[in-house]
Amino acid sequence: MEVKLITYYTESYKRIFNELFIKRIPPSFEPIVVDYVPDINSVPGFVMSDTFKTLSFRRVELIYNHIKSNMGNVVIFCDVDIVFFKDFKEDVLERIKDYDILFQDNTNGTYNCGFMVFMCSEKTLKFWEMIMNSYNENKNEYINEQFAVNELIHTTDIKHGFLPETYHANPHWCNPNNSGDVYRTINSIPQNAFLSHCIAIENGEENKHKIMSEIIEKFKNNIE
Repeated sequence: MEVKLITYYTESYKRIFNELFIKRIPPSFEPIVVDYVPDINSVPGFVMSDTFKTLSFRRVELIYNHIKSNMGNVVIFCDVDIVFFKDFKEDVLERIKDYDILFQDNTNGTYNCGFMVFMCSEKTLKFWEMIMNSYNENKNEYINEQFAVNELIHTTDIKHGFLPETYHANPHWCNPNNSGDVYRTINSIPQNAFLSHCIAIENGEENKHKIMSEIIEKFKNNIE
């Protein structure tokens, strides 16, 4: 069974992509599929903006197209604000066997769509098509695709579940002026983590780059 890793990024994430993300892709996933969006930009943290909504729909289309072209295989979508520590390919393949889609845990009972694992089938394609039809540039029924997924998936027979804490996502990052809370959050990353998704970081690309760099430094002995 083949596994394809796909991602996309905008101009404001270009430095993060080049300096912190692409250099740490586990070798078993190379080459990965990268969609660079130079004509639409999104500032880290501004998830309620119209620009972010437009980019969210672009992500939905990207995922839909790759599910459709990889039937019988596995597609993993990941944002570029993720720090990889070690290879997780075999672990993901083992976990997805009994599911259609697996998500990171937002720690509040909801799914995070910045890292998703899809078993590509007509069933998952149909579900993602429903997301496209319910969340698009004309309807805007949902703030972004994550809201659409979390509401609509429970109306289907899609087998879905959470990835364990080793696929770390923590939305409770603090204001960078309070460095004690920043380090407390970094310390919440499990020592055996495969990756950490740096979500909900305020004050733009510079601060997100700073925190990702701190995570890489703190866990450098864990990076394989």
